[in-house]
Amino acid sequence: MDLSRISVLLLTVAAFALPAFAAISAFLHARRVIANVDEIAEDFIALRKDWHEASRAVPDDLRQAVNTDYHARFKAKGLPVPSYDNIGTEAFHITATTVRLIFSGNGGNAALALIGLTCGLAASIWSLFLP
Repeated sequence: MDLSRISVLLLTVAAFALPAFAAISAFLHARRVIANVDEIAEDFIALRKDWHEASRAVPDDLRQAVNTDYHARFKAKGLPVPSYDNIGTEAFHITATTVRLIFSGNGGNAALALIGLTCGLAASIWSLFLP
């Protein structure tokens, strides 16, 4: 086997291996992100429940102080503060957070897949000129 055939073979192997590795890495990253977002959702639900119970346990004149405290707790965790304006949007917020985190960590995987595709293209074109 001459050097050109070995090069085409290596490019062809890279054309498979790099996108395959990128796909596996992207899947594992997405799984980690979803697990983290599940924890965020659980924190949101627990904090909202605690806030509801705390606001019911205090007299009306102290309720504003409890609300201010819980607003700060929600903002410290990066969570939307529940209000009448955003009732029912928690699922959308969590979904948007999940998608944003998945896309933000996959730039390297996309680059690997593109490099693999370029290797495949180069191997295909080069193989046309082999005897």
